[in-house]
Formats: sequence, C-alpha cells, structure tokens
Amino acid sequence: MIIKNKIKIFARFLAYVMLFLFLISIILSIPGVQTRLARSLTKSLKKSFNTNIVVKRVDLSFLGSVQLKGVEIRDHHNDTLIFVKNLRTSLLNAKKVIDNKVNLGSVSLEGVDFHLKTYKGETNDNISIFVESFEDDTPRDSLADPFLLNSSSMYLSNLNFKLIDENKKDSLPFFVTNAGGSLSDFKILGPDVTAKIRGLYFVEKNGLEITNLTTDFTYTKTNMLFKKTTLQTQTSKINADISFNYDRKDLQFFSDKVNIKANFSNSRISLKDLSRFYGEFGIEDVLNIDGNLVGTLNNFTVNQLNVNSDDGIIIDGNLKFINAIDTNNGFSFEGDLKNVTANYQELKSVLPNLIGKTLPTEFKRLGVFTLKGKTFINEDKLDLDIVVFSEIGTTKANLKLTNIANIDEANYKGNVELLDFNMGKFFNEPLFGKITLNGDVNGTGFRIDNVNTGIIGIVKKTRF
Repeated sequence: MIIKNKIKIFARFLAYVMLFLFLISIILSIPGVQTRLARSLTKSLKKSFNTNIVVKRVDLSFLGSVQLKGVEIRDHHNDTLIFVKNLRTSLLNAKKVIDNKVNLGSVSLEGVDFHLKTYKGETNDNISIFVESFEDDTPRDSLADPFLLNSSSMYLSNLNFKLIDENKKDSLPFFVTNAGGSLSDFKILGPDVTAKIRGLYFVEKNGLEITNLTTDFTYTKTNMLFKKTTLQTQTSKINADISFNYDRKDLQFFSDKVNIKANFSNSRISLKDLSRFYGEFGIEDVLNIDGNLVGTLNNFTVNQLNVNSDDGIIIDGNLKFINAIDTNNGFSFEGDLKNVTANYQELKSVLPNLIGKTLPTEFKRLGVFTLKGKTFINEDKLDLDIVVFSEIGTTKANLKLTNIANIDEANYKGNVELLDFNMGKFFNEPLFGKITLNGDVNGTGFRIDNVNTGIIGIVKKTRF
C-alpha cells in the first residue's frame, strides 16, 4: 500500500511538472513574449560585443530548443552584413550566448543572405571590420582570451552570398545562390576564421552548378587556405590544395596582388565548365590535370603541368601566362614544352584562342604531331625554338614571327631544318615530294598561293 501511494504521489508530481512546462511553452509561444525576449537579447548582444546585431523574434515554443527568427547583423554603414531568416539551436546553447559564452554547439541556419562588401574609398571589407569590432580600444588583461564564437556543426540551407566591391567597375564580381551544406568545427577566434566545409552546393555567378565543395578552410588577415579541397560539378572534379597570401589592403587588387599557390592532382575539368569563366576555350573535351600553379591571376606559372584529355591530347611542360585575365594590358604566353601531342583541330579546341590563332591552317595537314621546345607569344609576335615530329616529316624551327593576328600571312625570319618533310602534302600540291634541307629563311605566308620566301642554305634531298 505504501509503495502504491508513493507511485501515485510521484505520478501526480510529474503531471504537475508537465502541466507547468506546457503552460510555459504556451506563454513563450505568444508573439508579444517572443518579441520582448528578442529585444532583450538584442540589447544584451549590442552591449556585450559592441556590434549592431538585431533579433526580431525568439521562439521557445519547443522545449529544449530555441529559434531566433529574423537575425540581422549590420555592418559599419548600418547595412545588412548577414541576415538569417531562422537560426535554430539548443536552449542551453542560447543561454551561453546570453551569458557571453558564444558556443553555439549544433546550429541550423535557414534563409541566409551574406553580403561581403567593400565600400567606395575603403580598403577593408565589412566582415573584417565587423570581426575587429569585438576588439575595441579598451585596455585588456594581457592574459584575457580573444573573442570566440564556435559551433561543432552548422547546417545551411537557402544561402545567398554576394561579393561586392564599390571600388571596381564591376562592383559585383562574384555571387552564389541557393547554397546549402554543412560546416563542422566552425570557429571565429579574434579575426581568424576556420571551418571544415562539407558537401556545400550552390549556383555561382556564371550559372555553373557546384554539386559538392568540400575543404578545410582558414581565413586570417594575411591568407586564406583551402586544404584537401574537392570541387565537383556534373562534368568536372577538381582535387587541390590552394592558398591565397596577401596584405589585406591589397585584396581590392585581387587579380594583380594576391599570391596564389595551388597543387592539382587527379583532377578532371570539362571545357564546357571552363568556358563559362574564360571564353577562349572550346567546349567538347575533358582534361585530366596534374600540376602546380604559382603567382597571381594576371601573372602566373603552371609548373609540371601534365594534361591528358579524353580525346587523346597530351600537354607536358611548364607554362607562364601574363595578363590572361586583363588582356587589354597585353597578353603574353611562354611555354617550355616537353611534349605536346595532338592534331590541329584538337589543339585549337583546347588551347585559348589567343594561342590557337597562331596555328597556321596548313598545320592541319601535319596529322597527329608531337611538339617539343620553347614558345613565346607577346601581342603580335611569336618566337619559336621547337622540334615537330609529324606524319609528313620532321621540322626543326628557330623562328621569329610577326603579324601573327593573321597567321596565314605572317612574316617570319630564322632557321628551319626539314627532315624527309613532304612539302606536297603540306601545301596540298602534288608536284612536290619530300625534302631535306637546312637553311635560313626570310619571308611571308604559309599557303602555296601566298608564300613568298627566300631560303639560303643547303638542300640535301628533294623530289619534284
């Protein structure tokens, strides 16, 4: 009997507790109460962190969890830096925020707008200034910890990001829409940001759909690191370690002053994807790539490049590009080529048109060829020191060409050696056969109907 009475008392107590919690849940679900809580939280955040953070509603209707609705972080111009439609975390973690211990634990963000903006006449972007706002001019204990915000796991959905720079002609150079994915070990420690990004998907400015971005990300005042990076689309997969090093004031001159190091391995890039960013490529082939990129976007070198395309093209060597992005300042290309194997059409479909234009149309009669040596292109000039092994013979050339914008009518001067080279097939003229010669040439034109060339040298063998 005594045990039964104790069970009844405990059951009654539990019922009272459940009723009390139910009433609390109803009270906390009232919009007026949620708004009042939001105002209190907003005031606390502003006072604690000296930042402009607004929370419109706090929803505690589900016990054990909290939803912050309409969270807006405003930048130093009182414009939107980050807006979150719905932020969900646990009640315990929300209390840590109110207690100035910003450990969010597991958090879900839905409907996020992120505007990374550099204002006219300013050099630092608004996120840098926002993070620095946590470090005010008040004297601090030298042993005091810097501002810390972290999350063990963060889930994102419906995120839209804009990179805005009002100091540039194109003030919106990059943006993504409909992004989602997860971040683990997310941390803001002082001005530094780290996160393990997993399975991020989005559509970028040029309409390319990224199906998976996975990387270990680090941001500091002097560099950005993307370690163990995988970037996938429907037709491409890039594996790389990438670092950006800079003085932060130079970020507004990203193409010219931010130093990049990137190591690519076992990567597949479709020309269809690549053409969205750089229209000088074809769209049909897929490139399998290994190599190391060093430099800035407007002055970079690709070392130990190894390309094998699905259509059979091979490119092995070291390449240097200057003003590949800003071609109006004078594009130049330098290649130390160990092996380029292709035919005329394949090579033109892969190489940028700025290089492909320098291939005379008569080269299509070489068939499949292998090229070795050094090339240099600068504006309307082309220097060659190469050996070409082709289906119609071998050519060694040390030439300087001008007027290459119209390559079939180009001027050339230098030394040429032909070994059993079938002139008839090259010029599509059956009167000519194979020729072996070594001589200095000075002339114009590559077609039989426009060639005007003088040769001083030795003809060892010819057939006519």
